[in-house]
Amino acid sequence: VLCCAAEGSAADCMRGSAAAPRSPSALLCRALAALLGGASAWLGSARAVSAPAAAAAAGGAQQAACAAGVATMATKAAPFAPHPALYFRQLLTGREVATQADAARQPSRAQVYQVAKGMQNFMYAVGDRRTGECVIIDACWHPEGVVRRCEEDGFKVVAALATHMHFDHIGGSAGRFLPGVTVPGLRELVEDLGLPAHVPRAEVDLAARQCGMAPSKLSPLEDGQLFRVGGFALRAVATPGHSPGSTCLVVESGEGEGARSHALVSGDTIFPGSCGRLDLPGSDKDAMWHSLQIKLAGLPDELRVWPGHAYNGDNSTVGRERRAGMLRKVSKEQWDVMMG
Repeated sequence: VLCCAAEGSAADCMRGSAAAPRSPSALLCRALAALLGGASAWLGSARAVSAPAAAAAAGGAQQAACAAGVATMATKAAPFAPHPALYFRQLLTGREVATQADAARQPSRAQVYQVAKGMQNFMYAVGDRRTGECVIIDACWHPEGVVRRCEEDGFKVVAALATHMHFDHIGGSAGRFLPGVTVPGLRELVEDLGLPAHVPRAEVDLAARQCGMAPSKLSPLEDGQLFRVGGFALRAVATPGHSPGSTCLVVESGEGEGARSHALVSGDTIFPGSCGRLDLPGSDKDAMWHSLQIKLAGLPDELRVWPGHAYNGDNSTVGRERRAGMLRKVSKEQWDVMMG
C-alpha cells in the first residue's frame, strides 16, 4: 500500500491496469498483492490478530496482503541447532541475498533484487557438519549468492531442491505478475554452476518450461523419497494444493524406527497462521485440505516449521499451527464453507 501510494492509484496498482505505474516499487506492490491475496484472507480464519486480518475482513484483502508483505520484514531467526551435526541455515531475500550491496555490484539485477526484497522469500541450506556438504532449497532471485553464503560457512553445495515451481521459488519468467522480468534460479544453478536440481515429479515439465530448460536437466522428486546429505535425509512429502506438486521436506536423522524429525521446510503449503494461495492456476482447494488434514496430520507437535516466505514470522511449530493455524482440525464440510 505504501509503495502504491508513492507511485499513484492503489486501486490501479492492485488491478494491474494500464493506468498503473510501472516503476519497480509499483511492480513490487502488484506482485505482492497478486501472490499474497489468498493467504491474507486466511489470517482472519486462522484467528491471527493483526492489522492485515482486520483490513481483509473489511474487504481490503489485496491491500492487506500488500501491507503484510511490506510491513513484517522478519528479524533474523535465532540459530537453529536441534542436532549438533546438522547445518541448517535460513536465508531471506534482501537480508542475506539479493541485498542492496548485491544490487550495487550487479546493476543489471537491481530491479529484480528490489522486488525480491519485497517478496520476502526464504531459502534454506541443510547439510552435515561432519562431511561439509549441504543442499539448498528454493534458491532463486540470487542463486549464486545462496551458494556463496554456504561456501562462506565452509560448506560445499551438492544439489538444489525445490518445493514447487512458482517463479519466486525456482526462477524463470515471472509472467503476468512481473511482465518482462526473468528471475535467476534453477537454470543458473544447473547450467552455470553445474548443480543437479530436483523438483516435484508432478511439476518437472512445468518447471522446465518456466525456467526455459529441457526437462531432462531436472530430476523428479518423488513423494516419500529420502534425499540424503551426509548423515541426514530430507524426506519429501507431497502436499499439493498451492500448486499441483507442492512438496514439504522433513529433515531427519537416523533410519527406520530410529528416525528422528528435526525440521519441516514447508514451502508455500504452511505459513505461520495461514497457508498458500489457492486461486492460482493449478491450485486445488480439495487437495490442500487433504494435504493439511491427512498428509501432515502425523507430524509431532514440537517439529519446527520453516515457511517459504516471511509473511507472518520466520518459523512456527506443528503444535502452534494445530492450535491457531491451518493444521487445526477442520472437517471437509467446514473447509468447503470457509473456502466459499
